Amino acid sequence: MDPNDRSNGHHELSAQEIIDIEDVVIESHIVPQWKNGLVFVRSVSAKERGEIEAAAAMFKETKGKDASFARDFTVKFAWLAMCDRDGKRLFTKIEDVAKLKEKNAAAISAIAEHAQRLSGFSKDDLEKLEKNFEKTQLEDSPSA
Repeated sequence: MDPNDRSNGHHELSAQEIIDIEDVVIESHIVPQWKNGLVFVRSVSAKERGEIEAAAAMFKETKGKDASFARDFTVKFAWLAMCDRDGKRLFTKIEDVAKLKEKNAAAISAIAEHAQRLSGFSKDDLEKLEKNFEKTQLEDSPSA
């Protein structure tokens, strides 16, 4: 036995196994504000997370001139993550974001937070995004 082997009996994955594995995490979420209804929430892919991070970078780069990213972040995350029990997204049209913006803020926020947890967004990741929002807003506000 190799003393440097730290696998502890775990199977070493090949590149193809990693590509082929279905790794979307789906969990149920009760929404008290929606008559205790049940929705499913899924993790976002690395591609979707990259798009979110790119939009945050663009927001920072433009010093918040287009505030839609900051204004819609939570709703878009919930929009992206709500799915059926098989992981098929419930909302696929960008126009649905406007409709979801009219829903209860606590419900949307809880769904987005659940999806963020499933997607590996750490508290630190979210704090960095928030700091970018705040810093951009401060830099863009008029001096006293």
